[in-house]
Amino acid sequence: MPLPFLKKEAPTTATPIPIERWFADITNVERLREIVSDPVFQQAAAILVSSAQPDFSSIVGTPNPDLLKNKQCWLAGYSDFARDLSKLTKHSATQNQQGLLDLGEWDHLQ
Repeated sequence: MPLPFLKKEAPTTATPIPIERWFADITNVERLREIVSDPVFQQAAAILVSSAQPDFSSIVGTPNPDLLKNKQCWLAGYSDFARDLSKLTKHSATQNQQGLLDLGEWDHLQ
């Protein structure tokens, strides 16, 4: 009999919604704000960003320039992800309804 804590559950995937709907639901915004401001989440994000940064030995000692390019891509991805999550916590539904939200900055998400 397997132990309950070893039970593997099928991963769940959320269905993307339009960004306007995200900001219209203030509960989502507030809940994400709690998560993003959690010290454990902030430390985990900082670890990922830090681990993706190239250091002197990886720049000078990398015989294959593609490896360095890949590391730069990972760094950019982690950094963008952390900033974009933070952006999802900053706009209120009122700003969105009044047309004060510039959705152009989110084009890369659509």
